[in-house]
Amino acid sequence: MNDQNSFSIILLTCAFMLFLTSWWYIKRTPKYSKSYKGLTKSKYEGRSKAHWDFSHIYGGTLYFKLAIVLLILGVLGFFIDFGFMIGFIMAITIVCIGITIIRIKVDNALIDRFGK
Repeated sequence: MNDQNSFSIILLTCAFMLFLTSWWYIKRTPKYSKSYKGLTKSKYEGRSKAHWDFSHIYGGTLYFKLAIVLLILGVLGFFIDFGFMIGFIMAITIVCIGITIIRIKVDNALIDRFGK
């Protein structure tokens, strides 16, 4: 087991931050404002309070699921040695792809629920 594994350190740190963020967005949705874009950065979320609340609760739930996946991958990464730079690139890529997928899913869910 390698204690200097950048892959696991990055994924576990991101998982912890996503757990906190998802809890905050699900339990304490920010107040609605037309000029403010929330965590999901969707162009549809600022249209009304219903759009705003739905996007933050749905996005927060997806971020929570991503945090669980990152936590599992981070723990498994302790048993595999990728090397510092390869592990760093893989971890950042996994996090970026996960967040991009969540953004697309939130946009599609807003369109399906409220229409364009």
